[in-house]
Amino acid sequence: MEHIFYGKSFSRPIGYKIMFEEPPRDDHHHVGGDEWTLPDCRLCETPMHQLVCLDVKDDRPSELRGEHCEELVLFSCLNCSMLWEEQFFKIDFRSRSAAVIKQEQEEFEKADAEEQIPVPLRHVPVSLVEDLFFGEMILYFSLCGACHILKVEAQSI
Repeated sequence: MEHIFYGKSFSRPIGYKIMFEEPPRDDHHHVGGDEWTLPDCRLCETPMHQLVCLDVKDDRPSELRGEHCEELVLFSCLNCSMLWEEQFFKIDFRSRSAAVIKQEQEEFEKADAEEQIPVPLRHVPVSLVEDLFFGEMILYFSLCGACHILKVEAQSI
């Protein structure tokens, strides 16, 4: 029996492209940082990368606002093949932390030590425009506002 961790709120996707600009707008979106307590990757046992923090007080991602949710962190491991499969996390906005619900990956590939991306990523202010692309891969992050479950999916471009 397959567990379904998400509901109706996953059916209306909103996407943004990260724009590095000087100076950034008044919103407080950023790439990198270490404000959140994130789990270690279950596959390679290294810390997850805090990729993007969205300031949901900004009107554009306002649909993501919820009780105690002023910032939404988007994260994954960039140092192994876990990124290739769906992942589910429980987000705790009060404590600014996340826990793994489900990570399934059958293939295991880990970046060589000299190719690994360090944690944390450098904190860089950014702005948003529609669509989100990350390198040669598109990461889809979906948040259920009712249960605070974050779904991460990857697609090669």
